[in-house]
Amino acid sequence: MALLCVQLISAQEYFESLPENPAVVREIPIQKLAAIEKTTAKEIKGKYRLITKQVEVSPAQARQEVIPLKSQTIERQILVSDETTKEITIPSESVQVVKKVLVKKRWNISLERSPLNDS
Repeated sequence: MALLCVQLISAQEYFESLPENPAVVREIPIQKLAAIEKTTAKEIKGKYRLITKQVEVSPAQARQEVIPLKSQTIERQILVSDETTKEITIPSESVQVVKKVLVKKRWNISLERSPLNDS
């Protein structure tokens, strides 16, 4: 591998190094570095967004709890046997009643002079 070494010179230096014969002269533009290339770092702030999420702090647990018994008394009528009709014969009772009938008047009452008729 061969190394090539190039020396940069200005146009004026180039013309001065040429012989005095003006017919052979030609102009070649050359760029000369004024400053060495630099790299700078500029800090750019990041953009943040707040995200909320729920995380499990303690695992789910199952526990047994004694629940007291609640009881209630319920009363209801239930059919034990079907409805039926039963005939009962009640014997008749006879009572002897004595009836008095007026056969003859014992006294004679006159209505002519009665205090009720004086009105």
